Amino acid sequence: MSPLFTIIIPVHNGEKFIKDAINSAIDQSIQDISILILDNASSDQTVEIVSQIKDPRLELKIYKNKVSLSNSLNRCFE
Repeated sequence: MSPLFTIIIPVHNGEKFIKDAINSAIDQSIQDISILILDNASSDQTVEIVSQIKDPRLELKIYKNKVSLSNSLNRCFE
C-alpha cells in the first residue's frame, strides 16, 4: 500500500539546510508518508548528508545535470 502523503524536497547545494528539512518531514505527526529528495546536480555534501539518514520512508534521486525547479519536480514522476 502506498503512503498517504509524499513530501518532495528538491535540492541543489543544500548541505546547510537539507538535514533540518528532512528531520522536519520525519517529525510530522502523520507517519504514513514517503520523503522524496530530488538532488539537482549538487556539488557540495548534500548527497552524503542525505545518504547518512536512515529512514525507510526516505528516497534519494540524484540527477547529474542541473535543470529548472519545474523540470526537477517533473522528473520525480519518471
